[in-house]
Amino acid sequence: MTDLDFVSIYVPSDFTWYPDFRRPIKTQPPKDTDDLLSYSLFRSHVLLAICDTISYMEDPSLKDDRHLARFVIPRDEVLGDKASKLLASGWGLSLQVGGYYGLRSAVTNRVRAIQHLLTVTAMKPLDADRLIEDHPHLSATFFDDLREFGDVFEHIYGRRQKWAACFDELEIAPDPVKIPIWQSGRSFDPRFLIKISASPYDGSLTELLQPQMPMVAHDFLEVDLSSQARREVDRFSQRMFTKLCNEVGISPIKAEHLLGPSFYDDGFDPDVDRPSNVTSASLQRSVRRGRGARLAPDGFYNRKFRGLARKDSSFLRYLAKHNINPEGMAALPEFQKASLIRKIISTVIVRDEFLFQHQTQNSEAGRSRRFRAKKSVSRIYTGAFSLFTLCEGNPRWIIGLFRPLIADLVQMRDVSAVKAISRTEQTKRIERTIATFLTLLSTLRSSHRGQSAKSIIELVEQLGDFCFEQVLGQDFNPEPILSFTIDRNVGKDVYSAVGRAINQGALVLVPQKGLRRGDPEAASSAPGNIWGKRVRLSFLLAPRYRLPLVLGRSVDLSPVLRSNPPIATPSEQLILGDLFSTGERTLI
Repeated sequence: MTDLDFVSIYVPSDFTWYPDFRRPIKTQPPKDTDDLLSYSLFRSHVLLAICDTISYMEDPSLKDDRHLARFVIPRDEVLGDKASKLLASGWGLSLQVGGYYGLRSAVTNRVRAIQHLLTVTAMKPLDADRLIEDHPHLSATFFDDLREFGDVFEHIYGRRQKWAACFDELEIAPDPVKIPIWQSGRSFDPRFLIKISASPYDGSLTELLQPQMPMVAHDFLEVDLSSQARREVDRFSQRMFTKLCNEVGISPIKAEHLLGPSFYDDGFDPDVDRPSNVTSASLQRSVRRGRGARLAPDGFYNRKFRGLARKDSSFLRYLAKHNINPEGMAALPEFQKASLIRKIISTVIVRDEFLFQHQTQNSEAGRSRRFRAKKSVSRIYTGAFSLFTLCEGNPRWIIGLFRPLIADLVQMRDVSAVKAISRTEQTKRIERTIATFLTLLSTLRSSHRGQSAKSIIELVEQLGDFCFEQVLGQDFNPEPILSFTIDRNVGKDVYSAVGRAINQGALVLVPQKGLRRGDPEAASSAPGNIWGKRVRLSFLLAPRYRLPLVLGRSVDLSPVLRSNPPIATPSEQLILGDLFSTGERTLI
């Protein structure tokens, strides 16, 4: 906040910018006419946002805020009247009342006038050139409006202010609005920053913006919010969890006190439904501990290593190859514990949890392997930090998952006596959260050039089944493939499905490192373009496909889809019973 040097003008995208949304009579006027009126509606909303920003800056209570006090302007009727008249003249408005209230009222009247034109053009066709001739304000641009505002503000208040025009959810804006906003960042006004919030994928942008496509690092800086470091996810999730608890009068010091430890922590035991002892520590610290540590003889990691070695001959061979003795893991040098163990522990935990048929070195080739039937989500995905990881730092998922769990505590007579939310309740809530999410995805279809194409849920199921086999296949795989690069051999229908899956949160973009200028895939850094990007399944889906909460290796997407065709194309909405089968899965 101390380094903040600009005032934001916030402009959220609005469906009322679409003429069809506003027009009372459903007809189809000329496209140029609709594009012109759509842009004019957007421009009017920019003017309203400027009026709102001035109102916020006049708030006298901000004078006591040590960070925001420097942005406050005096609430002076004389100055406000003078500024409103200058702005009304520059914006082509008819001002009936002075001051900023009168200015806002004039903008509102402009919106009503555009609404009238939308109705008129529905009843009789009017070309765009005729409209501009009769209504000159329709030819104005939003960046000229912003520049006019900057000039007037500097003249009235005697200071040069820096501004940030913030356009939110730009992917849902009409095409005539998207184009000038994206292109405005190339050359505009040094007093104004353009900030755009948009989904990673927008299939229409490349075609709309060519040949004036802005590029990352050349024309704008990209801030990727798709995937964050685990420590940032944990910190944000912890704060949101505490806030949700405070709403109902519960004040846990840490989320682990109510949710219990996860398999990231010492003291984790999925067989204990209501854990009470919480001991969180990094693996490096844990390996120095004695009894109770994850790698100690009685520790969770140690038990998982020994358990999998007994039932999986391929894992036993892997341990022998790397000179790891499950019976003596606590005696390994610390650098080995930190490298070898951390590398495979998540896969070991998942594989031991679900693989239960004993395998010997003399097992017949091709023998079927069964996987433990699960009527619900496994408890290995419970505990504070595992739940945080599942939610990916997504506020909606955090609220949707944790608020019902916290609400159940409030129903109890003695809340103070509850030491933790049971793992049983946690698994039920995870299950319903996944069911709700996948049911939503099953209602969405990808479309390419107006034709029905590959569905998002079909794509997710293909990738989920592929990852399942990577983790629970015939042989132990220390580095399973759990992420995919969107290569140029991916078909357009799949490309569209992948993009929409990213926008919906089913797939998560993995931050790219080391991409150099001139790289063949550098064009993927253009807005809305996902060629060459690396993606993985959302961790929220890991319990369904029995996957570890890790990134995994990456391969090109197209060969994966070709070699793993979908078992069946989903044609109806999924229900809870579809998501967590009560039968056993068999892999040949």
